[in-house]
Amino acid sequence: KIEECEAQQEKIEDKKVNKTVPIGSKVFDESSESEESIDYIKLGKRLDDIIALLDESAVYGTYQKYENPMFHLEEAYQMASSIDDKKGEAALLLIMGDVSLKGEKTKKALDFFHKSLNFFQRIGDKRGESISRLLMGTAYFLLGDVNEGSEYLRQSMDIIHGLDDSVLEKAALELLNSIYD
Repeated sequence: KIEECEAQQEKIEDKKVNKTVPIGSKVFDESSESEESIDYIKLGKRLDDIIALLDESAVYGTYQKYENPMFHLEEAYQMASSIDDKKGEAALLLIMGDVSLKGEKTKKALDFFHKSLNFFQRIGDKRGESISRLLMGTAYFLLGDVNEGSEYLRQSMDIIHGLDDSVLEKAALELLNSIYD
C-alpha cells in the first residue's frame, strides 16, 4: 500500500500546491488546468478517528464539542502540565492541532503536531509518535510541501508497521488515500 501511495506521490510532485485551500476552494494544476479540492471537514473526520486511537484522547476529545474548543483544550493542557501528565499534554496538543487544522490554520496545526511529537518521543510512546508524524505529514502536504509531507508520512507508516497495529494502520491508510486522491 505504501508503494501505491509513493507512486501517487510521484504524480503529485509534478503538481504545484501553493497554499492551504479553504473548504470548497480549488487549486489549479498549472500543467493540466485540472482542479483539485481539499475537503477539510472530511479530512478532519479522518484525523479525529486517528487521534481517537490514543487512550488519552477519550478524556480530552469531548472538548472539541464545546462552542470554543481551544479555550477548553488550552485549560486542560495547563492542568495536564501542572500535574506532569506528559501523555495527556501530548494528546491535547494533537487535539489542538486537529481543531486548528479544521479551522484551516495549517501552520498553527503543524506547530501543535510538532510539539506533540517531541512529547511522545521523550516518553517513548511509539504509537503517539507515529500519529504525530502522520498528522505532521498531512499538514506539510496541505501547505504544499509534498516532499517533507511524504517523508513524515513514510516515517509514520514505518513506525506503525513496527507496532503491528492493524487498526491504526487501516486508519492511517484511509487518511493517506484521502490525501493522495
